[in-house]
Amino acid sequence: MYITERLTVNNVTGTAVAGGTATVFDTDLVAANDFYNGMTLEFTSGPNKARQATILDFVAAAGEISLSQVGAASGVGTGTIFETDLTEANDFYNDLAIRFTSGPNNGETRIIEDYAFANGEITVTLPLQAAPGAADAFIIEPVIEPWIPGADTFIIWTELDITTALRFDLPITSRFCKIVYIGIVQLTAGPMEMNFEIWESSAARLAPDDRNNFYQKILNRRIIQTVDQGGEYGESLSGDPMPYFDRDAVDEESTYMLHCRIENNPTVGYTPSDFAVTIKIADMGENA
Repeated sequence: MYITERLTVNNVTGTAVAGGTATVFDTDLVAANDFYNGMTLEFTSGPNKARQATILDFVAAAGEISLSQVGAASGVGTGTIFETDLTEANDFYNDLAIRFTSGPNNGETRIIEDYAFANGEITVTLPLQAAPGAADAFIIEPVIEPWIPGADTFIIWTELDITTALRFDLPITSRFCKIVYIGIVQLTAGPMEMNFEIWESSAARLAPDDRNNFYQKILNRRIIQTVDQGGEYGESLSGDPMPYFDRDAVDEESTYMLHCRIENNPTVGYTPSDFAVTIKIADMGENA
């Protein structure tokens, strides 16, 4: 965060203190522990201007705000409804994302449809691959919501520091399209070593254990840059656009999707960071 970033929480104004991450940072807010929990944060200046997020934890020391929350499953439930060690009030985590960091669902992200205080019960919008086991760890964090300035361009800010892999889907109006441009910016200064991939399906059909159940990869870019090279990558495919066909049935997802994956390589030389991703597509129509 930047020291010039102004913010408001339920009409209380404040300033972010330089440092921290995209999900945990200090402010000049003064209040008791948990005072701002569940309230909406909105930045009013800086690179995050107009962005909103739910405060999941507030710590009086240094006015620390956390937009993410770690937890663990209890081993009771199914891939759709399961119990956890969370203790907040009913609906506190509704509409946020839950991303598993261990167990059979490691790397899987779902949207929380409903959260109940009793037994920390979570209901997700789409079933997980498997029922979470006892002590399976997860992170609750903001949902990636693409800004779409035009019908053919997505601009996505991941809003969290990626240290392993992150999957996300972008809604498209037709099953067929062509990818004409990709751009990736690492928002934390440092060396860059990561993979960006686009797959035609996220369903476990041909190879259930292959790359987190993706298959039919059509685009893969491994990007390695030194800190002096700036952490930015752009590529125009307009001369030879990449055809894309969403192979997941529309009734599985309610719409057609562009299936994407960022892997921030856990090797010497990578930088934990959030990313900004730009993808430009051209609609091919159903008869392409």
